Amino acid sequence: MEGPSVRAVADHLKIFVGKPVISVSENARIEKESLRGERIKAIFSRGKQLVIQFPERAVTIHFLMFGSYRISEAQEGMEPRLTLAFDTVQLNFYNCSVRIVPADQIDAQFDEELDILASTWNAQKALARAAELRDEHICDVLLDQNIFAGVFATVL
Repeated sequence: MEGPSVRAVADHLKIFVGKPVISVSENARIEKESLRGERIKAIFSRGKQLVIQFPERAVTIHFLMFGSYRISEAQEGMEPRLTLAFDTVQLNFYNCSVRIVPADQIDAQFDEELDILASTWNAQKALARAAELRDEHICDVLLDQNIFAGVFATVL
């Protein structure tokens, strides 16, 4: 899933902001129990990362090539990587990478100024980073998520 799609997912999932997590399950190798009872503080995207922020930590989800999510519905033939259950609904994530990041490290790990979809995108900062890679092919520089977070390529 590419940057624009992840941003659309984040916008769609904002309905969960303020809701407490009743239970956490499935096969993600994270400290799932630490999320039980926590209220979602914010949901947003940074490049290709979906960020579900809690008061002390955040869950980051990278959908990889074929990741998806479902609200209160299972994806046939698939086991979720992560399920967050709320009062009457559940949020299932499939085929994705899941990590927990301390809340105070979100900005350091996912610089909003390098997210091309953010209103705070800083073109000068991105170009300065790109200039440091003079010996690289331009296609590699443009796809480097540490310079242009959220950029994707299409093969014609």
